[in-house]
Amino acid sequence: MRGHFLSDILRIDNSALKAFLYCPAFYQEQYEHKIRAKGEHSALDFGSRMHQLLEWRLKGLRLDQYPIKDPKLSQELEDEAQYTFEAYCQHYPEEAWATVGVEQLLEVPLIDCTFCSGTGTETFFDLNPCSHCAGTGVQVVYVAKMDWLARSPEGLRIIDHKTEERGGVNNTLQRWQYLTQVSLYQWAVEQVYGERPYGITIDIITRRSPKGQKPPEFSRIDTSRTTTQIEQALGTLRWVAQRIIELRAQPDSLWPQNRDNCFKWRFG
Repeated sequence: MRGHFLSDILRIDNSALKAFLYCPAFYQEQYEHKIRAKGEHSALDFGSRMHQLLEWRLKGLRLDQYPIKDPKLSQELEDEAQYTFEAYCQHYPEEAWATVGVEQLLEVPLIDCTFCSGTGTETFFDLNPCSHCAGTGVQVVYVAKMDWLARSPEGLRIIDHKTEERGGVNNTLQRWQYLTQVSLYQWAVEQVYGERPYGITIDIITRRSPKGQKPPEFSRIDTSRTTTQIEQALGTLRWVAQRIIELRAQPDSLWPQNRDNCFKWRFG
């Protein structure tokens, strides 16, 4: 196998990328020191349980094989998740797309970047220097975990499940048209499977109203990225990787801070 000896691997996923761009010190606490932020867990717990149920459905398991709930999950949230899941299955009784992978984890080394001598001819399995790693011994790897990778008549399709509160604005088409995640997901799939996916489908699951007067709702939106947009996203990822490597090389340095929203989080 070609490549340099690598003493460290810097893995960056979408959450890590967003954390660093939001506040490098926040990234340092979360990913370097492993100090996790503790926010409001209700929505996170519900979303995790829904992802779990949808994962097992896509794997073709019977209802009696579905995982039991986490003991830390309240019975109220479990009941809502089961109710929402049943409504989802009624709304989408069958999926027209063939499953390629469920909870698909891709780890793609960054190669042929502006900080190293990559030629762009290396394959996914080569370990080559990147993002200044020829001098630091660091290999930069982009990590993408996709809820569902499927093949539709148009080609490979990435499907991302998103739960939201009623009235939520995080999953509008306008917002997803600008998210870096879409570009990087398309790039990662193309590196591994040798073809660019048709796009990404956002599978939106809107929770029922707090008092249950309105049932859950379901919708899907499609978006994709151009080659230029993908290159811009990769440029951002490489820039962040270089900054992290530089800051790591100075143990006593203070990581830049942007604490505007720190009142929302507590650490422990």
